[in-house]
Amino acid sequence: MIRNSLKQMIRTPLRTALFFLLLFLAAAIVTLGADLLFTGSRNLREIEDSFTTIGTVQQRRTALKEMTRWDAGLQEEEAFQTAEYGEILPVDVLNFDGADYIVEPEKRPYYYANLSDLWIGTLEDHYLIAEVSPAEDCVPDHPVKLILYDVLYESEYSFLGEEEIYFCDHYNENPEMLYADRHYLMFLKSISLEHEGLEQKETGLSGLGMEQQLEYVPVSVEGYQYTKEGEKITSEDGVPAGYEEITDDFYGPDGHEELWQELISAIKRYSHVVPVGGTNSTNLLMAFYTGETYICQGRDITQEEYEKGERVCLISRDMVSDGDENGRNDWKVGGEITLPLYCANYESAPGYDFQDLGLSYPVWLNADGKAFPVFSEQTYRIVGVYDTLPGASLGAGYSMGFCEIVIPMKSVRESDANNIGAYGPMTAYNTSFQIENGTMDAFLEAWEKQGIDSLDITFYDGGYSQMRDGLEQMRRMGILLFLTGILTALLILLFFSRLLVGKQKMRMAVERAMGVSPAKCKRSMMAGILAIALCGSFAGSGMGTGAAFESVKHLGGEEFDTSYSSSRLRALQKETSVNTGWEIWVIGALSGSAMVLASYGVTSLEIRKNLRHEPLELFGEKRD
Repeated sequence: MIRNSLKQMIRTPLRTALFFLLLFLAAAIVTLGADLLFTGSRNLREIEDSFTTIGTVQQRRTALKEMTRWDAGLQEEEAFQTAEYGEILPVDVLNFDGADYIVEPEKRPYYYANLSDLWIGTLEDHYLIAEVSPAEDCVPDHPVKLILYDVLYESEYSFLGEEEIYFCDHYNENPEMLYADRHYLMFLKSISLEHEGLEQKETGLSGLGMEQQLEYVPVSVEGYQYTKEGEKITSEDGVPAGYEEITDDFYGPDGHEELWQELISAIKRYSHVVPVGGTNSTNLLMAFYTGETYICQGRDITQEEYEKGERVCLISRDMVSDGDENGRNDWKVGGEITLPLYCANYESAPGYDFQDLGLSYPVWLNADGKAFPVFSEQTYRIVGVYDTLPGASLGAGYSMGFCEIVIPMKSVRESDANNIGAYGPMTAYNTSFQIENGTMDAFLEAWEKQGIDSLDITFYDGGYSQMRDGLEQMRRMGILLFLTGILTALLILLFFSRLLVGKQKMRMAVERAMGVSPAKCKRSMMAGILAIALCGSFAGSGMGTGAAFESVKHLGGEEFDTSYSSSRLRALQKETSVNTGWEIWVIGALSGSAMVLASYGVTSLEIRKNLRHEPLELFGEKRD
C-alpha cells in the first residue's frame, strides 16, 4: 500500500514537484533564520569578552602663541609656535553622574628612575661641563675657539679628546664679551649646525664615522618644579645663560659652586634613567590596547594587583638578558628590581620623551637649585616582559618609551608633591578611562550635560561597534526569516495536506470498504507525503545551512575602514571573527526534522478528519 501511495504521488507530478519545491524553500528559510539567530546571539555574548572600549581625553588649546628666538647660523630670528591652554582642568571633572566606568579616568604621571646598573646612553644630546677660556677676546655670536682646562663632566659623545672646541651662544642675539685672560664654567651641549668656515669634525657616533660641523651651545642652569595644582616654582638662584665667569667669590658662600655640583650630580643620572609608568590597567596604554606591544614572557599585571597596588611590574624586552647580544641586564620574570623614583612628569608620556635611546627632555634641578631627591625606593617583582612588533609605531606619546617599566599606579604610596618636574593639561596619550562596551552614546549624552566644551573625548572600541551592529543585523534578520519560514511552512502544509489528502476521500473510502484498517489506511495516505516532505525538508535545511555559512563568512571577513570614522570614535580593528561552530549543523538537522514532524502532524490531522466518516458517507458525498 505504501507503493500505491508513492504511485499516486507520481501520477500528479506537477502538484508533487510544487509541494517539494515550496517545502524545500520553507525549510531553507527556517534553517537560515535559525542559524543566523543562534550565531548572532552567541557571538554578541562572546564579543563582550573579546573587546574593550576605552576613551582618551585631550584638553583643547585656547591659542597658539607666536614665539621667536635668535639663530646665529641664519643670522635672523626663527619663528615657532607654542600652544596655550588657559586653565588646566583636573581629571576630577570626568567624575559625573551617568559615567559608569570599568576603570576610572586616570591622568598618568610617569617617573624618572635612576638604575645605576643599567646603561642607556643617548645619541641625541651630548653634554659637557668644563672650565674653559677663549683663545682670544671675542663675542660668541659665531663659533669661537675655547681652550679646555678642566672637564668636570662629559657624556659618552661630548668631548672627543680635543683640547679645543668651538663654542657659540647660538640662540642669544647679543651675547656678552668673553676674555682670553679669564676662565669660565660652562654647561654645554654639542650640536651640528651650519656655519661658514667651521671645519668638519669626525664625530665617531656609534662607529659610523660621520663628519659634521660640531659646535657647543650653552644650556641654561636653573631649577624649577611644579605644585600638585600645576603652579610653577622657579629657583631664585641659577645661571640662565648656561655659563659664568669663575671669580674669586665663586667658591664662597655667595658663589655657585654648590649649584654646579648639584648639576653634575643630576646629569650623571642621564645615562641611567628609565621611565616608570603608573597605570590602573594595561588596556589604558594605547600600545598594549592596539596590540603594537604585547606580553612576550610571563603574564600581565592582574586587575586585582592594580586595585591593591601590588608592587609588581612589566619590563621591556630591551632590559632582559637571555644570552643574546641584545639583552642588557640579568633581569627576568620572577626576579626583582628596585626602582628609585626621583622626579614625576605630569605633562608628557614616556613614548614622547624616551624615544630610541635615553631621555630627550631632561629635568635637571628643582626649585631649590638641587638635584631632585629620591622620594620612593621600593622593590618590585617582575611578572612579565613586553615587546613591540617590528616597525610598529603609533606616533610619539602613544608608543612605549625606551626601557619603560609599567607598574600599578597605586603601588607608589609615597607623595611626589615635592618632586614634580613637569606639569601640563590632559592629553590623549596620558589620560584615559574604560567603559562598558556599547555605552558610548549614553556616556556622551551625560557628558554634554556637564557643559564643559574644552575637552575632546575620543573612544576606541577595537571595532566592537561595527561588529555589534553587524551581529544585531544578523540576529534581526534571523528572527525575521525564522518566523517567516515557520508561517510559510505551516501555510504550505495546510494547503497541500488538504490538496493531497482531502481530495482523496474516494480512495480512502474504497480502501476502507475493502477491509483495510484505519491505521493501514493512514499509513497508505501518509507514506508518499512524508517521503516528499523528508526529501524537501532536509534538502532545504542543507541549503539553508550553506547559505548561513556564506552569510557569516561575509560578516566575519568584512573589513572596516575606520581611519576617519568620526571625531569621537576610532575603531582600531582587532583580529577577530564571527564563530559558527558545529552547532550550525545541528540546527540544520533539527530544522529539517522539525519540518518533517510538522508535515506528519498536519497531514495526520487531515487524515484523521477523513477517518471519522464511514465509507458509505464518503461514497454519498461523492454522489452528491
